[in-house]
Amino acid sequence: MTQNDPFFIDFPARIAKIQAEMAKAKIDVYLGSRLRTLSWTLDAFCPWRSFVV
Repeated sequence: MTQNDPFFIDFPARIAKIQAEMAKAKIDVYLGSRLRTLSWTLDAFCPWRSFVV
C-alpha cells in the first residue's frame, strides 16, 4: 500500500504527532485504555481490554 492509496493510514505520523504534543505539554507517559485508542495508535484490532503505554 502506498501513500497515494485512499485507504493508507500513516501510523508513524500519528505517533509522531502524539509525541510532539506530549513534549509540548511535558507529559512523559501516554496510557491508552480504550479499544479505539489501541487501534488508532497500534494499527491493530484488540477484541479484549488492554493498555498501550
